[in-house]
Parts: sequence; C-alpha cells; structure tokens
Amino acid sequence: MTRQKNNESYSYYLGRWRSKAAQMKNRPSERDQVRMVVRGQLYKKSNSICLYYVKRMYTTLD
Repeated sequence: MTRQKNNESYSYYLGRWRSKAAQMKNRPSERDQVRMVVRGQLYKKSNSICLYYVKRMYTTLD
C-alpha cells in the first residue's frame, strides 16, 4: 500500500498514489480507492479541508 511520507505534502502524496493506481490492471472500486487513500495518509499532517473533501467524495459514491 502507498503511504504518505513524513516529509511529503498531501497533494504530492495524492498525485503519487494516483499514478500508481493508474498502473493497476484490476483497479478497486472508487469507494475502495478512496478508503485506501484515507488509510495511507498521515493524520497528524492531514489538512481538515482535504479530509472534508475526501469524506464528502466517499459518501457521494453510495
């Protein structure tokens, strides 16, 4: 699993994660992809605005 590094911004982490996800042959559902991104981020560094949008995106996938 791709995890956010201590010295990387959220936007860089998300871009790195998306580039790896694009290489997957059998991609998980969008809901599972959002879940993986949230699990891999560093909560101590997470921006509440970014987390708000990720949670919002997650709930709209229902």
